[in-house]
Amino acid sequence: MCQISVRETAWPGQTMANGSIYFRWRWEGEGEPTVAFRQSEGFPSNMSLREEGDNSFTFSLDKRGF
Repeated sequence: MCQISVRETAWPGQTMANGSIYFRWRWEGEGEPTVAFRQSEGFPSNMSLREEGDNSFTFSLDKRGF
């Protein structure tokens, strides 16, 4: 499990998103392992996640606040 916390950089550093996501290794055949993920009910509703490659992800803040 990975904890996600996005905070504003300016004082007072308001929390913009907070939640969690599950990552695990995925082994397929003889090749290198890749990373699989599962967004749980705890994933921030104001964020999205895009898989960029076998082991690369982009988290985006879609809107301010919860």
